[in-house]
Amino acid sequence: FLQRVEGNCTHCVMEVSSHGVDLHRVDGLEFEVGAWTNLTQDHLDYHKTMEAYRECKMRFISWPTPEKHVVLNIDDPNFNYFKEAARAKVVTFGIENPADIMARDIEYSVNGTKFTLVTPKGSVQINSRLRGQFNVYNSLTGAGVCYALGEDLETIKRGLEKPIIVAGRFQPVERGQDFVVVVDYAHTPDGLVKVLNAARATKPKRIITVFGCGGDRDATKRPIMGQIAEEMSDLVIVTDDNPRTEDPEVIVQNILAGIRDRSKVEVIHDRYQAIARAIEIAQTGDLVLIAGKGHETTQTLKDRTIEFNDFKVADELVAKRLGQKA
Repeated sequence: FLQRVEGNCTHCVMEVSSHGVDLHRVDGLEFEVGAWTNLTQDHLDYHKTMEAYRECKMRFISWPTPEKHVVLNIDDPNFNYFKEAARAKVVTFGIENPADIMARDIEYSVNGTKFTLVTPKGSVQINSRLRGQFNVYNSLTGAGVCYALGEDLETIKRGLEKPIIVAGRFQPVERGQDFVVVVDYAHTPDGLVKVLNAARATKPKRIITVFGCGGDRDATKRPIMGQIAEEMSDLVIVTDDNPRTEDPEVIVQNILAGIRDRSKVEVIHDRYQAIARAIEIAQTGDLVLIAGKGHETTQTLKDRTIEFNDFKVADELVAKRLGQKA
């Protein structure tokens, strides 16, 4: 950040984690705009309770001074807590409730998302390469920040339509196959629900979900994620994520505790083989979701860390199935 400032950078967008707030990593920084997207179960191995987690997030929103802005998700059940915590001018965004920044007439597809962006400055059609409702919310967050900074509608539209692919965020493997393979970082119950909703919105024949849960982290989410995967997928392959120092079998059993119908579930600890199995059984019109690690380039095991990237592995396996060079 300091290097960018010294290089005459005029704007910086920084993701501020709850750990960063609690451990004083961003103390001394003055934010022109603070944005809050949502509050869902995560990092409870650190914060212990959702109330403590929320309080930490609210501290960040309380930092911008009255002449500055905060951008808040009006659709989240915790909105009123954050609105009360804010000292700055509030810009709201949402899909379900009336807000300053809204998305209407949303159309989802595997190739991207179309929607009408409604703002106090007017409305404009957005054609985004980003997929899923969660990315509409992310787009609204960005639009809200730009609005707070005084940017015009055309500039906002140009930014939202920039042809980017975010590594590990509903990232498609595209080799001309007749089924869809996407890699996503979803590693929380809410994240898994959102990415599976995004997958379902593309109207696949079947959804095959490959996922696991990290070791030495919040164990309470494991059966919840197992239940979500079972209920929202046609087939589930439970595998290892980053087991770290935990026994991978214990993690898997925690996940399986939330699954009622074991007939639609396979357990393959080796993550490479789990992804290979999903791609092997995928049929025309199916969607394979590989969730949990997203952009990560390594896998942390008990005794070592190995190179591993879900997208690279999936791309290699799809190429092999099609007889192409990886």
